[in-house]
Amino acid sequence: MKNLIIVFSLLLMATVSQAQTIRKGLVTSIMAAGRITDGQEVVAADLPYFKSQGAFFSIMIVPKDVENVKEIEIIKARYYQGEAIRNIPLMVNSWNTVMLVEIDDDNEALFEDYNVYVGFGDDVPGL
Repeated sequence: MKNLIIVFSLLLMATVSQAQTIRKGLVTSIMAAGRITDGQEVVAADLPYFKSQGAFFSIMIVPKDVENVKEIEIIKARYYQGEAIRNIPLMVNSWNTVMLVEIDDDNEALFEDYNVYVGFGDDVPGL
């Protein structure tokens, strides 16, 4: 009986491990779910910025001048499940965990002081 439980456990672990492995390397579906796989820099001329079909994106803002760096900056944008544009606090020099679908055109001052980057992920089957 003990041997049967061990064999069953090993088979179960192998099946789960195989199901979570993605095409490249040993990255599991869970690990890949939070990864940024593509991105671009956004400039003021791109405003209002949004992806086609309402796709969401992450955002990072990087100061152009390292002398007067703030920890938090406010951007006018719309959340993935939001109905309207609102003020959203962002951490500077870090990918933010917000899911945005639009950056409003009323952010010109932000682009004077910061380079703005957006990142996109992939849908992961089974999650």
